[in-house]
Amino acid sequence: MIDGADAVRQSLATGTPGVALLHLERAMNGTGSWSEAHAHIRQTATGPVDGGVHAGLYYGTPAIAFLLHPAAAADERYQAAAATLDQHILRLTRRRLTAATDRMRHGDTATLGEYDLFYGLTGIGALLLHRMPGSDTFADLLQYLSRLTQRGRLSPLANMSVNKHMARPCPFAMHPDGLQCRPVPKRALRYGTACKCRWPPMAAA
Repeated sequence: MIDGADAVRQSLATGTPGVALLHLERAMNGTGSWSEAHAHIRQTATGPVDGGVHAGLYYGTPAIAFLLHPAAAADERYQAAAATLDQHILRLTRRRLTAATDRMRHGDTATLGEYDLFYGLTGIGALLLHRMPGSDTFADLLQYLSRLTQRGRLSPLANMSVNKHMARPCPFAMHPDGLQCRPVPKRALRYGTACKCRWPPMAAA
């Protein structure tokens, strides 16, 4: 399982992809240097990438792809890497859709982590809409979201259950500066994660 600096590196919420996106945008509009943008992109994209079933727009393969897609549009050197990640995202989407379909077949309600924007299929769908809007996988994802809105498919937020498969590493808990999340009781979890970060984080003892 990927952890430590590698987990932080591929977190769009707390890691380096957001910083790299900022430098890329500045380079594209002429307010920053391309050399600095390339350095931040390399820092983010170099190393193992988490493509597990828990990956979503804000963590793992989709988060790195979210950075490399505009980078590839601006500089062809990133096109091959972006295309490779697209194939991984297609496989990830299929795996998650299969799991969601099995859940529906058994009559269970969805966890928020299954379909939300940050780590669920809605966020992955945003990537597919941009890169592969004509794909069968995107069509199936739209069909899934449509089925999800039917009466009784969703749990009330107050009763949302924890998705055991969404135990992705917490970037704060493995921050290189030794920061940790405050512990949260399991009953307080609502987003299918192993922890729920609160800001500011506590310093490690």
